[in-house]
Formats: sequence, C-alpha cells, structure tokens
Amino acid sequence: MKKPFFLIYILILSFLLSSCFQSEEAKVVDAQIKAIGAITLESNDSITAAEKAVESLLDADKKQLRYKNKLIAARNKYNQLVIQEKISILEEKINEIGEVTISSKDKIVEARDFYDKQDDDVKNGIKNYEILTNAEEKISVFLIDDAETKINEIGDDITKYDTTIFHALLAYVKLSTDETKQIKNSYLLEKKIDEYNAYKKSKKLKLHKTYDKIRDITFYESWFTPNSVTSRKYFLPYIGSKEQGEVLHFVFNYCADDWLFMDEALILVDGERYTINLRGIKREYISYSAGLYERADFVADDSEIEMIKKIINSKETIVRLNGDKYYSEFTVSVNDKVAMEEVLTAYDGLKTYIFMFKILNKVDNLLNKTENK
Repeated sequence: MKKPFFLIYILILSFLLSSCFQSEEAKVVDAQIKAIGAITLESNDSITAAEKAVESLLDADKKQLRYKNKLIAARNKYNQLVIQEKISILEEKINEIGEVTISSKDKIVEARDFYDKQDDDVKNGIKNYEILTNAEEKISVFLIDDAETKINEIGDDITKYDTTIFHALLAYVKLSTDETKQIKNSYLLEKKIDEYNAYKKSKKLKLHKTYDKIRDITFYESWFTPNSVTSRKYFLPYIGSKEQGEVLHFVFNYCADDWLFMDEALILVDGERYTINLRGIKREYISYSAGLYERADFVADDSEIEMIKKIINSKETIVRLNGDKYYSEFTVSVNDKVAMEEVLTAYDGLKTYIFMFKILNKVDNLLNKTENK
C-alpha cells in the first residue's frame, strides 16, 4: 500500500518543482512585461519590444511565462486608447467646421478625408457625424451658387476677361463632378473663353510670329524688332506662348566692338528713374566685321510691366546699360515705343492668364481645348 502512495507523492513533487522552475530567458521577458507599467498612448514601443522578446523565446521558455496574458491585455488596452484618440481628433475636426460659409471648404474636406481613412471602429465611435454630412450639403449649395454668380459676372467687357474668367474658373474647379452638372450657365463660361481666345488671337496677328518646334513655344514680336542682334542697341518686349499660357519677356540688347559685361539697366522715363537687375544674359563674339553682342532676356515682373506702360506714353526715355567698368546709353525711339505698345496690347497686361490655362486643363468635363498658336 505504501508504494502507490509513494508514486503519487513523487508525481506531485515533480509537478510542483516543474511549476516553480523558470528559465533565465523566461524570467527576463516576464520582467520586461512587468516593466511596461500603466498603459498610455506612449506605451507602444515598450509593448512592441516585449512582444518581440516573447517571439524570440523557444517554445519551452514561452510556456514558462507568467505574464503573457498581461502583455495581451496591455496591447488590447493600447489599441483601445488609439481608437479613442482618433475618435477625439475626428470629432474635433468636425466641430472645427463651425458655421458653414463659402470659405469652409478646406475644413470640410479635411474632416471628410480624415474620416475616410479611419477603420470602422473609429467611424462607428464618433457622435457628430451628422454635423459633417450637413456641412457638406450646405457647402455644396454655396459653391454652386458662387460658381454661377462668378460666371454671370464675366460680363461683356472683353478687355477684363483675363480677370473675370479667371475668377469664374477658380470657382468652377472647386466643384465635384456631380456639382458641375448642376451649373445652369456653364455654357456661358465656354462661350466667353471662346470669345477671349479669338480676341487674343486677333491681337497677336499684328505681330511677327515664329515657332520653335524643339521647345514647342511660339514667339510674338513686333515687326520693328531688329532681325540681327548686332544691328543696334535696344530695349523691347516679346511674348512667349505655350499651351499653359503666355509670358511677357524683356530684352536688353547691346552690340559693339568691345565687351561691356552689362549687369544693370538704369532707365530715365520723363525724369522718373528705374533700376533693373539684368538676368538671363548671353554674350557672344560674332566676327571681326559684325562685332559682338550682349543680350539680357528674362520674364518681366508686374512692376517692370507698369514701367513699360509709362515708357510708351513718355516724351523721352533714356536707357543706360551699366557694365563692369563702362556704360552705354541710347534713347528709346518712337518706333520702339510703337513696338512696345503692340506687344503689350497683345499681351493685354495679363498677370493671371498664365495660370488661367493651367486651370482650364483641369476642367476637362467642360472644356478640352487650348489656345491655338
């Protein structure tokens, strides 16, 4: 009778010993799990490190872990905190929309984009989703009304189409595809753009046109512009035209037997002084008989365009090209003033035209056309 009792005793003792024994590797990982502490949004690194430590153990060591369930609970709690944090952020973005006005578009789009990126746990957890959908309905009505108003405001003064069409297009491209279908006067926008393209083309017909096939750009210059860069000194504008729009360039041309190394132009317009830093300068020696030239070719900014308008109407305009050590002067001739006026009239002083046709390319469901060269 004693033998069976002894065997049972041995089995119980073996079980107790095995349950008390823990490898050093398992002890280290258990200690790492215990060190995680209270779970916060900053706990991800320590939880992840512990999870990796568990995975690195042998199966026998994993069975000896005493806090594995604690690690699982930590991960679950952290995930819940993350979900709750995203819910709070999303609800805050929706609440920030506030009273819907025509300028609320960005906030509404930001809230919608953030919502669409979330998992169902986050989407189902927010309590103010109806605020977002109501705001989307309101902004849609505002944007449609604004686009129709801007199209009607284009008017009939074709010299102002550069600005009025631009504003109409800005309002139009804010609309979704479904919203554009609700615009009652979209045909008018297309009509006005056709009129404007015809107007621009008629103005440029008075200019000398050349096409650079390699760069896919058309140049429009006055017929008074010299054919040769070594023929004389001058200051004239020209238009560079591409599908994206038109750019007004200025050219300061110097030619002589000696280098000037010009870097600045001083311009006196009926007593009013202007200083222009020359850029895009090219210098070349042609031949002994033809001499050399220096040519500054650059895009004019708004203030420089205003200056050329004054030159056109001036009694006297003197241009001084300052060089390294010397300078060279010339007076803008009557013919050159005519040339300036022709180019500027064709360009129409447009400051937004370049951007307008970039926008046109986006309005594919309304237009699929670009300016004819």
